[in-house]
Amino acid sequence: MNFLGLKIANKYGLVVLTATAIGAECIFTGYGAVGRVRNKVFSKKFMEENFKEIHTREVGSELPPLGYPDMGNGRYSDKLSYKEWFEFNNAQRAHYNFVEQVGIVIPVTLVAGIGFPLIASGLGSSYAVGRLLYTLGYSSKEGPKKRETGAMISGISLMAQLGVAALSGIKILRGR
Repeated sequence: MNFLGLKIANKYGLVVLTATAIGAECIFTGYGAVGRVRNKVFSKKFMEENFKEIHTREVGSELPPLGYPDMGNGRYSDKLSYKEWFEFNNAQRAHYNFVEQVGIVIPVTLVAGIGFPLIASGLGSSYAVGRLLYTLGYSSKEGPKKRETGAMISGISLMAQLGVAALSGIKILRGR
């Protein structure tokens, strides 16, 4: 296949699917890990008992659902128990870390795949598995110390992917 003057292997479709899966995983981490805990700790009952009166008086509108805009260290979170705060912030941190990396890993995966589609797809897939383990570990009762296996897998995968992307650039410069 020819794309913008580059000859791209048909197997590049695997790279596109892998990059898409990584993006979807990031979105679902927000809904799954964070949304699950947010629904539990910032329930309608919690919000109304703690903030309905002041919100109505100060803002003059209906109380927002699920503790928005609190991201874990705001006024609403101050009323959580330590356990609830810890659980919510661990889920938030797992998602934030993914959001911080997704803007790097997807383009690097797509560039790496130009020259080496199967390697790029494999490294992207191992990155996604690492992110899943990271999120599950970080969101567990043990929190940050359980993220290490996932962090290692995703970190090594990303570093290797950066190398493969550089090799793709060299391959393109050499006209191969």
